Amino acid sequence: MDSTVSLRREPLVICAVAAFWVVVMGLLSYLYVFKHSILHGYMADDSFFYLQSARMWVERGVPSLDGIALTNGFHPLWFLLVSGLTYLKHGFLHILAVQTLFHVAAILLLFELASRNRQFINPYYWLVLLLLYPPLLVTSFNNLETSLFIFLIAVNLIFFASASYEEALDYFKQGILFGLLFLARTDSLFFAISLSLGIAVRVGLHRRMPMFALAGAAGVLLVASPYLLYNQFVFGDILQSSGKTFLLFQQTYQSFHGTNHAIMVRRIAALKEYLWENLGARLYVHPIIFYATWFATGLLLVRRRLVPNGQVVLIGWCAFSLYLLMVCCSNAYRLVWREWYSAPFYLMFLFNVAVLSSLCDKWRLGRIALVGVLIWMWTASWGLLRDGHWPLQRLALGHLAQMTAPFRPDARIGYMDAGIAAYYSPHLKITNLDGAANNEVQPFIARGRLFDYISSRGIDDFVSGRPWHWRNWLMGFGSGFQYAHRGGGWHHVLKTNEEVVANYYRTSIGIDDFDFERWLGAGWSYPVPRRDPSVDGAWNSPSYSDPPTAEFLRDGVWTDGSEAHIYLPIARDVSYEVSLMVKCAPAIEGGVPVQVYVADRLVLDAKVTSASERSPLKIRLQGQTLGLMTEVSLKIGKTANLRKLGLSADARDLGLNIASISLQKIDE
Repeated sequence: MDSTVSLRREPLVICAVAAFWVVVMGLLSYLYVFKHSILHGYMADDSFFYLQSARMWVERGVPSLDGIALTNGFHPLWFLLVSGLTYLKHGFLHILAVQTLFHVAAILLLFELASRNRQFINPYYWLVLLLLYPPLLVTSFNNLETSLFIFLIAVNLIFFASASYEEALDYFKQGILFGLLFLARTDSLFFAISLSLGIAVRVGLHRRMPMFALAGAAGVLLVASPYLLYNQFVFGDILQSSGKTFLLFQQTYQSFHGTNHAIMVRRIAALKEYLWENLGARLYVHPIIFYATWFATGLLLVRRRLVPNGQVVLIGWCAFSLYLLMVCCSNAYRLVWREWYSAPFYLMFLFNVAVLSSLCDKWRLGRIALVGVLIWMWTASWGLLRDGHWPLQRLALGHLAQMTAPFRPDARIGYMDAGIAAYYSPHLKITNLDGAANNEVQPFIARGRLFDYISSRGIDDFVSGRPWHWRNWLMGFGSGFQYAHRGGGWHHVLKTNEEVVANYYRTSIGIDDFDFERWLGAGWSYPVPRRDPSVDGAWNSPSYSDPPTAEFLRDGVWTDGSEAHIYLPIARDVSYEVSLMVKCAPAIEGGVPVQVYVADRLVLDAKVTSASERSPLKIRLQGQTLGLMTEVSLKIGKTANLRKLGLSADARDLGLNIASISLQKIDE
């Protein structure tokens, strides 16, 4: 093993990296003291989940954002470190200091790894790139587990390059390292799988392999099993909740509209994006450059596989490439890519650039190539270095102060993206509503009944940073009548029938009104989700559902079973005549019998006979209310399956089509 350049012989390298740490910590300390809000542009909102959950664990003995709802939406090893620092009364800045220490330790280990293989790479080029590549810098200092994760990847790679793997003890040690890496980031399971395959290729198959595999598994379980068992017994799932949040929202949306098959289409599109457009955007290079450097490096390593350490380096590089592919596939399956997921891709890209720059040393162009690459990298990613991944979060504290000022000290507030809000408002009970740091809310999201959770937990008001607040698919049928939009993502939970009527009563509403779906409950079919221009297309673009299969499906909303419900904002002690403009499905002989119930009392028994023109179903309501609104139930006597009748490809059992609802007060 060539170790002519090594950390033991390079005190200047250690001094340079230490000076880098001092400069970075000096800058972070300055920002923390004098420009605190600027730091929030670099800190993910999720990082404050760690800070607040650790605070609750230290103060109340429960991992929770609000001290009430338990969460396991974190990676345990970083959570334990943050909790330990919190227990020792160390705060935000000390956690950043620990994170930067892991970062520079990882760089030193990666330099050591390169120094043992200088026949492939100039370790100084590798060191300079690791220190000065802006995306890696910004992503590493985000108050999350990223630096710890990179450090443990470096430790695993060092061990892989050094171990002989001839004894069971080597596999047991490797298993322990895999276990620690898993606790640092649970999706590093893919790294363990890919590197294990690399080990199998390196040592070959032999009779002792089953024993070695058991030794490695024992090491993993020794470290990881307490965490897995805790999750299983406390939460009923061995992995943390945050990893399935985005997929859960997508599944709820598609299930509501009957387009579950579209999830697979979304996954395929996401995989393409993650392997191309997203990859280039994160690296701040065109994806062709990434793949060109990857291919060229792979070709070079294959050609030099017979030199000392050549096979080990090639196998490690292939295993890491497989790991990156598995990460892309996993994230596509979950339909999410967060900024810090890109860290291992940065390492691969920088390694490839360093190898190719070192190759240029043959023509004495290596340093020129390196300087050119650095200038290009800094120019392309200067905006990221200046503003961070989340520049709008610089305004978070000002917005938070404005929003929370009116509330009593013990108010309970529901929040989407609740990290910053919970950490900086300890006097309030900030409850996470998107499931990333609240396990108990996820079943309500899955059923599309989020407002039931808001009501059952006594939440006074809630904030939605995303435009889902009035969507039936998430909040629940009729829930739109129970909260009011204040603007700026802030919503007030309505408490009385009078508030409901004041906010939502109108004399008529129809299919062309954006909030018509508020009035409709269970039992209605939405052939094509209407696009709201304020909502990002990822959640309700028509492109994610089938186009209408017949012209008559375009102009109304249909019942798709034997029962359907309508919610009406009716004032107490006032009588109304309600007109439902409906028509029946075609080819139903004799029309569609329909019974209308209010408060389980039959108020109308009629038949809808026309399939071409709508006629009014008139209901008389005498100031009857159920909770905050009146619920009207329609029981449908006949339905038609248009596919069986040869009229459409639609396989649903349709009965009545509704296009508008009219309310008229009756003077008595």
